[in-house]
Parts: sequence; C-alpha cells; structure tokens
Amino acid sequence: MWDPYIKSIKKWCPQAVIVFDKFHIIAKFNKVIDQVRRNEQNRKDLNKVEKILAINENLYKVYILKVELKLIWNAKTAKEMTEALDNWCY
Repeated sequence: MWDPYIKSIKKWCPQAVIVFDKFHIIAKFNKVIDQVRRNEQNRKDLNKVEKILAINENLYKVYILKVELKLIWNAKTAKEMTEALDNWCY
C-alpha cells in the first residue's frame, strides 16, 4: 500500500493485479483511528487550556508569546528573522 511500490509495479508489471491484504488494510485504518483519537484529545485539551488562560492573564501572555515565537521561523531572510525576533523581544 506504499505509493512508490504501487507505481513501480504498474510500471514494470502492468498486467499484475495489486491485492491489499487484510493485515495492511486494518493497520492503515488503525492509523485513522489513532489520528481521530489524537484530534479529539487535542480538542479537549484546547478547551481546558482556553479555560485556564481565561483565568490566568500571565499564562495567557506567555502562551501567545510561544505561538508568536514559532512564527519567527516563517521569515524568508535573515533580516526578516532578525526584525521579527527584535519585535518579539519588545
């Protein structure tokens, strides 16, 4: 079920029929279940964090600073990054 493998089979063995076995299908679906579980957990955690941040202004501020700090790496040049970091510090 790996895309490069499938493309290779189609290229080199065009008459071959590709069959996916039960084990791999279930394994792939388990990954879907894990992702849904993580998304739900993150959503619940986010609700908890939002409530905590609403109560604690200092925590809210540092949380925003963390998000903004990550954005500094979106700068396209060293100059932009330096300016973004300077702005973040002030």
